[in-house]
Amino acid sequence: MTSEHAILESTSTLGSPAIFCDVEVKSFFLKRFDHVRIYGVTDKGQQDSIVRSLERSREQSKTRQLVADFYEKENWKTWSDPTTGRRGGERGPETPIRKVVIK
Repeated sequence: MTSEHAILESTSTLGSPAIFCDVEVKSFFLKRFDHVRIYGVTDKGQQDSIVRSLERSREQSKTRQLVADFYEKENWKTWSDPTTGRRGGERGPETPIRKVVIK
């Protein structure tokens, strides 16, 4: 899908597009769903195009419900400890600018 759409490079995973997928569980009945997070795509037309691609993909592969969240940008905070040489990062608070549920 990323080859069809212009998705910015990730600040947390350099060299990769700023799109992340995982499986989540919700509600008392532990219903699983796929969760896609897309960063840097703020144009509604581009978002709609990505949603259509996700709908086609889900339809073809007959997967479970999918939730797509669009964010203005990644909130990635890097850290380092000069005494140990360790470094890393963590995601800060992020609020979706659009949420789409694909059933």
